[in-house]
Amino acid sequence: MKTKNTDTADRIGVRFRQHEQDYADRLAAAAKEAGRSPDDHARELVKDALTNDDQIQHSIHALRQEVAQLHNLFREVADIKEGIRNVHENIYAFRDDLATCAVKVLADAGHLTDEDADAWVRKALNAE
Repeated sequence: MKTKNTDTADRIGVRFRQHEQDYADRLAAAAKEAGRSPDDHARELVKDALTNDDQIQHSIHALRQEVAQLHNLFREVADIKEGIRNVHENIYAFRDDLATCAVKVLADAGHLTDEDADAWVRKALNAE
C-alpha cells in the first residue's frame, strides 16, 4: 500500500542527464559568478522561480500606480496650460483697455489731439 507524502520536502536533488551538460555548465558558471556553490545557487534559482510570479504581479501593480499618477499629472498640466492661456487673454484685454483709457485721458485733458494721443499710447505700450 502506497501513501502520499504530504510533508514539505527538506531536500531536492537535481541530476542533469548527459544531453543536458550545457545546463550543468551554465549552473556552475552562474554559481561561480554569484560566489556560491552550485547547490546554493540552484536553491536560489528555485526560490526565484517560485516567487517570480509574485514579483511580476507586484511590479505590474506598482507600474499601474505610477501610470495613474502620470495620468493625473498630465491632467493637471492641461489645466495649468488652460489657465495660462486665460491669463494671457486677460492681459491682452487689459492692455487694450488701458490703451483706450490713456488715449481718452490725454485727449480729454486737452494736451494732445486724438491722433497724437493715440500715437503716444501705441509707442508707450508697444500696441498695434
